[in-house]
Amino acid sequence: MYGKPAKLLLTFGGITTVCSFIPVLWLKRTAFLAGGLNVAYAIKNFLLFGSCYRGYCPEKQSGLYIMLFASFVIFIMAFLPDGKVKEQAQ
Repeated sequence: MYGKPAKLLLTFGGITTVCSFIPVLWLKRTAFLAGGLNVAYAIKNFLLFGSCYRGYCPEKQSGLYIMLFASFVIFIMAFLPDGKVKEQAQ
């Protein structure tokens, strides 16, 4: 039902998830960036899909809240990466 916004949110969520579990420092930072973009885009979609326009106020259903909550969970997951990071040769 949400179309293109859902595809982008799933892409950012997938990138964050994959990058969080690989023990390389720059991938951990990529996960943090993708998680932040995911939360920002989720907040934008929450405000866009849930706000009133032209005298019409849509009913906010549970999927909209689940999308916002899941984005915050993914962002918190990016803050708590898996343990040790491999050192790169300098």
